[in-house]
Amino acid sequence: MAEISFNNAHRSGVIANMQLTEFERGQKEQDQIVVDVFEHKTVHIHGPAQVVFDPTLHSWVNIFLRNVSSCLPNAANASQLFLSWNGEKMTSGQITMCVKSVWKKAGLEGVVSATAMRKAAVTVTCDNKEAGMSSDEILSTKKQEKETAAVTSMETSIDTHDSSGKKVETNDDEHRPFRFSNKELKEIRKIFQAEIIAKSISMDDVRNKIEKNEILEGLRPRRVYDRVRSEWRSKTQLDDSCACVPLEIETIRDKMERIDGTDDDQDEAASAFSVSVVYPTTEASQGHGIFSTGEIFIIQKACRDIIAFGPISKIRISNHLEKTESGKIMLEKFTSEQLLNRVKYERRMKRRQTK
Repeated sequence: MAEISFNNAHRSGVIANMQLTEFERGQKEQDQIVVDVFEHKTVHIHGPAQVVFDPTLHSWVNIFLRNVSSCLPNAANASQLFLSWNGEKMTSGQITMCVKSVWKKAGLEGVVSATAMRKAAVTVTCDNKEAGMSSDEILSTKKQEKETAAVTSMETSIDTHDSSGKKVETNDDEHRPFRFSNKELKEIRKIFQAEIIAKSISMDDVRNKIEKNEILEGLRPRRVYDRVRSEWRSKTQLDDSCACVPLEIETIRDKMERIDGTDDDQDEAASAFSVSVVYPTTEASQGHGIFSTGEIFIIQKACRDIIAFGPISKIRISNHLEKTESGKIMLEKFTSEQLLNRVKYERRMKRRQTK
């Protein structure tokens, strides 16, 4: 798949969507096999994407289909040329990851993608095309492009203006956001006050009321209808979200009794769970300032193998600390989570120092 991408510079979706029947119908042109892929992003503009295989690559794909792809789950019912390990259709993202993996294993620098290869191929093609032309031909081509752009601009201008020079309204004007003026909004709220309160309105009511109104007669009935409906919806949201001031007033005595826990009806056990009292925690949340300098040295010395390489686990840390008396004290004093986080932190610091 990576070699197909490098040779053709297509979008990754072309390879992901290539059908098995399309590959089998590939036509030989000179010394190469050309496969037409109909399912890709720009098929409606450029038609099928042509994927070119040289004889060696074509034979490799046939070997892959025979010996590898046929062993995958659901391979007999699959229509795609390339399948994932579980027999499902591959996505364009998986093709991109495959190309990046091959690029990285080859020891090449930078990041490669189907988009980068496609743009590079277009650039090289354009450069080679101009390189084969003389300076007069290049100037002539650019001049022709400018003249074509000017003619197109003129035709567009003629189409959007009438004979008197006035601009003709196009369909784009209909999609521009419409805003009611303050005067129109006041008039809508005035003549449709009963409908807003009742939360009920019909298009016939809107047409009958605005056709004789001097302020609203030029507006579209549908716009007015939507505005009236939005009026009662916004009013409902404001009513629901209105904050109500509590009627009960707590006196200073009530506050002191709640804080001190002197209420006769509140027993000692219940006061322990009072939301007014927040007890300090025994452990720091992030582990900052837990270990002293000497304790850090003990961890670094006892767990130096874990910090250097290998998986970091509570069992490994415990086994290393149990080998010394000072390590046993550390296991009794701190939790396994605190020791685990400290070892992870030491590894991060070591990697930063090596960089």
